[in-house]
Parts: sequence; structure tokens; C-alpha cells
Amino acid sequence: MQIEPKTRTTWSNKILQVAAFYGVAGREQLLAQQRMHSMLSSGKSLSPH
Repeated sequence: MQIEPKTRTTWSNKILQVAAFYGVAGREQLLAQQRMHSMLSSGKSLSPH
């Protein structure tokens, strides 16, 4: 089965777009987790034991 070069580039572009999208989403999730963690740790240090 022969794949047209145009189709192949379209597919790789789509894959790159998806990878970029998930990369951004993953980074945002990571930042949110870090923010939550710092909030929790600062709350722990502020609250009396």
C-alpha cells in the first residue's frame, strides 16, 4: 500500500498538533499540581499543630 507524500505530511502534522496539545495540557496539569502542593504545604506550616 503506497501512501501519498501529502497524506503522510498531513498525518505527521496532525500527530505534532496532538502532541503539542497534550504537552500543553500536561504542563498545565503539572503546574496545577505544584500549585496545589505548595498551597497545602504552606497551609500545613501556617496551621497550629
